[in-house]
Amino acid sequence: MQSENGSLHASSIPHRLALLVAAPHGAETAMHDDLVSIYNGLRLRWLLPVEILTLEGKLNRELLMVFLHQAGKSVINWSHGEVFLYYSGHGNLSTDALGTRAGMLLTSNTQSYTDDYVLWDEVFAALALPPKVSLVILPDS
Repeated sequence: MQSENGSLHASSIPHRLALLVAAPHGAETAMHDDLVSIYNGLRLRWLLPVEILTLEGKLNRELLMVFLHQAGKSVINWSHGEVFLYYSGHGNLSTDALGTRAGMLLTSNTQSYTDDYVLWDEVFAALALPPKVSLVILPDS
């Protein structure tokens, strides 16, 4: 919203953050290409480069969780806003005492899951977004 002198009030500046994650297995290149396309599309929709964070390559649980925690910390004081999370990679289903839950499979290793996947509920917990900050997710797995 503009004041009488034409300046913008801080409350009118939108809080936006896009998180782009690409987790290829081996020599796959499609995930990188997807990330670049989404990045370019967001730039065309007037997001600034500082509003877009990317993580790609040979990922593991620790790298992804640090990325998500840092993103969550950057929006912790927002009273409102939007976070967009795009994931290009492989999906995973995990069955445990809580039932079957979906997640991101970060490597092609299907024998040991301790460092190879992150469940979606863990993603939400790591981000810990404030109540009036909405989350839009686009998983491409």
